Amino acid sequence: RAPPARWWSHAGARRRVRQPMTLTPRISWIVQNVASAFEKEDEVVQIEATVLEVVNLKKLNEFLEGRSKHSHLFFFYQRPDGFQDDCGDSEPKPRLTMTTGERESIKSFAVFFLRNAPADRRIRHDVYSDHDLIFGEVKQDLLGSLANTLSEVFLPIVARPQSDSGIAWGECDKEQRAEFLGSFETFAAELSEAIGALSGGIVLTKMDLPEPTPDARGSYETAKDTPEAVEQYSRMLEVWCRDIETFLEENLDQQRDGSEPGPRMELEYWRGRVQKITSITEKLKTQECKTVFSALYTVTRDQGQGSLMPKSRQTVFNTLRRWKQIDISITEAFNEAKDNVKYLTTLEKFIEPLYTGTPANIIDTLPALLNSLKMIHTIARYYNTSERMTLLFTKITNQMITNCKACILHGDEVQALWDQHPRDLIKNLEVCLKLNEAYQEHYRITKDKLLTLPKGKQFDFSETLIFGRFDLFCRRLVKLIDMFSTIHQFSMLSVHLKSMDGIHALVGAFRTIVEDFRRKQHDLLEFLNNRFDRDYVEFNVRIADLEGALQEFINQSFASITSTERSIDLLGKFKRILQYGSLRTDLESKFGVIFHNFGQELSMIQDVYEKHKSQPPLVRNMPPVAGNILWARHLLRRIMDPMRRFHNNPVVLSGSRETKKITRTYNKLAKTLVEFEIVWYQAWVNSIEAAKSGLQATLIVKHPEDGKHHVNFDWEILQLIRETRCLDWMGGVEIKESAKLILVQEAKFKVYYDELSHLLREYRRVTQSVRPIASNLLRPHLDNLEFQLRPGMVNLTWTSMNIDGYIRCVWESLAKLEQLVLTVNDIMENRIDANLRLVSRVLLVDIPPDYQLANLDDFVDIQEAQVREMTTWVTAKNYEIEAAVNDLLAVIVAFPLDSHIRGISESEIIKVKAHYNWSMYQSLLTATKRSLQRIKERLSVRSQPDGTLPPPLFDVELQLDGLGVCLQPSIDDVQKAITDSAVAVLKCSKMIEAWDTVTIPRNVQLLLNPNLPPVRGTGSQGTLYDRVAQDREILKVVLLLSGSIQSARTECD
Repeated sequence: RAPPARWWSHAGARRRVRQPMTLTPRISWIVQNVASAFEKEDEVVQIEATVLEVVNLKKLNEFLEGRSKHSHLFFFYQRPDGFQDDCGDSEPKPRLTMTTGERESIKSFAVFFLRNAPADRRIRHDVYSDHDLIFGEVKQDLLGSLANTLSEVFLPIVARPQSDSGIAWGECDKEQRAEFLGSFETFAAELSEAIGALSGGIVLTKMDLPEPTPDARGSYETAKDTPEAVEQYSRMLEVWCRDIETFLEENLDQQRDGSEPGPRMELEYWRGRVQKITSITEKLKTQECKTVFSALYTVTRDQGQGSLMPKSRQTVFNTLRRWKQIDISITEAFNEAKDNVKYLTTLEKFIEPLYTGTPANIIDTLPALLNSLKMIHTIARYYNTSERMTLLFTKITNQMITNCKACILHGDEVQALWDQHPRDLIKNLEVCLKLNEAYQEHYRITKDKLLTLPKGKQFDFSETLIFGRFDLFCRRLVKLIDMFSTIHQFSMLSVHLKSMDGIHALVGAFRTIVEDFRRKQHDLLEFLNNRFDRDYVEFNVRIADLEGALQEFINQSFASITSTERSIDLLGKFKRILQYGSLRTDLESKFGVIFHNFGQELSMIQDVYEKHKSQPPLVRNMPPVAGNILWARHLLRRIMDPMRRFHNNPVVLSGSRETKKITRTYNKLAKTLVEFEIVWYQAWVNSIEAAKSGLQATLIVKHPEDGKHHVNFDWEILQLIRETRCLDWMGGVEIKESAKLILVQEAKFKVYYDELSHLLREYRRVTQSVRPIASNLLRPHLDNLEFQLRPGMVNLTWTSMNIDGYIRCVWESLAKLEQLVLTVNDIMENRIDANLRLVSRVLLVDIPPDYQLANLDDFVDIQEAQVREMTTWVTAKNYEIEAAVNDLLAVIVAFPLDSHIRGISESEIIKVKAHYNWSMYQSLLTATKRSLQRIKERLSVRSQPDGTLPPPLFDVELQLDGLGVCLQPSIDDVQKAITDSAVAVLKCSKMIEAWDTVTIPRNVQLLLNPNLPPVRGTGSQGTLYDRVAQDREILKVVLLLSGSIQSARTECD
């Protein structure tokens, strides 16, 4: 079942029509639109029957399936041509016809369907409506519809600005868009005119004439004997003659009174005249005209045999004689129009720029345009008269004026000229003046060429008629250029001199004058309006008064300036702004005043030179030579820049006495400054070789006093580089090749200097990080690094080629030495010194805290146990420290040295090991002393700072033994316990063996002499007990311990 009908909008909404079920959805849509278009919704069944006819249905299916050779299909609802019904009715009824439009013609309007799909693709029947099939209506007047569509729809869209129309022009530039738009407008206009010409033409007066019988010749023979018919024919022909004469005269009047001033109208007129004359000949070919002519010519051939009166016969002869003249006039007018169209068409491409181009484009086409006009005037048959050629030239001139106005206005109103930038407006006005000059120049060139051919036709036209309007227009443009130039001058004053006092009042007064003139609302381009000229004169009078005030302002401005440079700059500003009028002349006279001030400034500069020539002030960070030359050039520039501006001025070249004096002073001072520069430049050239000798110095030098290494770079080289760079930047002097070579190597020298400086700083840092105990052991290693530095102190100079390799080699040696020093320091710090500190801080006794008392019976056992434990720990630390010292010596000895360097002395190895053996003894001595001192402090009986007694160590009791009071335990027992504890502490050193400080360690021997077996040592060197027990400090503490107990015994006794 077909889907319900859809709404289709074509010139209004369409009503919905229910389709029979036998139709496909697509055909239902076609039938609905046909019925709606012809307003036959009530005859849908008849339309369906017509569509379903075999022939029509086959044609429709072929069209939808793409098998038809046409992509369109028409539906007509009109009376068929040459058809009569069965009743013999001469007016057949309209009927619906389906056709491709090849044989039938449209009488009113038709409906069309257009395929919008590829030719090989079928249009689906099961779809009601889509974009594959387009529906529309077309009327009988196809050309009229096309003309209206182009001019009323497409042309306004294309002519709108790009931002409004939405048209994507892509890469099409403005000229191409303008050319396309112009061609579009021309085509639309010509199409409309052609349609008008086809539909127009002459309309001959109609009269009631007797209808001719089938035997036409017999009818004419009968008419000659009928006076009334002959008279009626004669009157008809007289009327036609008057109509044709009037029609031809009206056309000529239209040419003279045409509203379009341009040359294109001339061509269109003659084209239209050809069409109108053609319409006369077409009208004369109608049956009605043929009847009249045949009847009257029959009368003239009758030799008095008819029944006409002689007077009537003479009237017919006169009428035909007049018609013959009219016929000749028609032929001549047609030939004239056709010939004129032929020649004027050759001008078409040359007059196109008058409508679409600019004045500059028109100037380029003037030679071709004048050559074509010369050709028309020379060989044209009808158009070569002075009247017509003058008219054509006048129309060309008028169109040039119109084009100039369009170029000046840019599509705006006349009052918008005030809003345009004066400079751009003046430029457009000047182009229009150039167009007039070029137009007249090419006209006279063409005229002179024709004069060389005396027998040919000459340009003897009225130049006043041709160029008069253009000259008046250009006079107006000259006034506008003067007025807007004045406006531009005063506008620039407010922009460039706004910081000067007093200028704003002058600009304000000028704006008032301009506003007064603008309020008069003149059409500036209407050159026939004399009221503008009167107001223009008044404007110039007021401007002249304002220029007088401006002149006074300029004089005051120059009077307050003392610097020549500033005076010339100010004069330049005024000259750039004031390009017209008397002010320009007055500015030229200011050069004399400025030149006089320049003479005084020369004297001042000469005094400055004499004062500072021995020690000129230098620019910051500028080297001496470049600084002196720059100072001299600065003084020279101060006098040369003004003199260069004065040189081409008539005031300076006048040759007056003062001028000659100033010129001599200038020449003398300029020569002195140039010589000053030459002297310093020559001194610099002479110093180049001396400075270059510094490059032959060695890279590194050793200070004779402190022995430190320093980079041996001559600072004169940097001075030379700075001088060369500054002189090269300043320009104007020749840079010697030797100086250029040094300048090119500046980066290399600086890199080498920085690298060597950093290298020596690192060398000092590494050597200073060596500990004193290892300095003698590492002396060969330091000598090895210095040996690597030696080439830079002996052989290598700043011009050597292997400096990079030398620096790399020294860096590698320094890195190895630094790693060795770090390793040695690490062993000393973490494995030797740290353990020595731990040994020195160990406590060999176990004394209870202050708040706790010791049991005398267990006191000695506790101390002996503590000593045994700590002795084991100290013994382990002793071995660990000795092993660390051996490793330290092995690391130092294993470091590779150059063969030229003397190896490590064995005595130094013994000294280092003996030093650390003594350090171990000192640490043990300190531990022993601290332990004994700890016992002594707990046995002390001295009062504390607060007056209280120290806490006791032992708890004793007073007992009665029958004889008296005694202590339990006794003083002897206490003394014995203290003595035993001290002995236990001293026994610790008996377990600590002394190192072998006579023989080099085995691992070191293998490194020193790998090919020889190691020498065995003497074995143990004994213990440290003897040295510890004999120490005075230890003996002193032991005695103090004994004394403390003895004092307690005395008190008890």
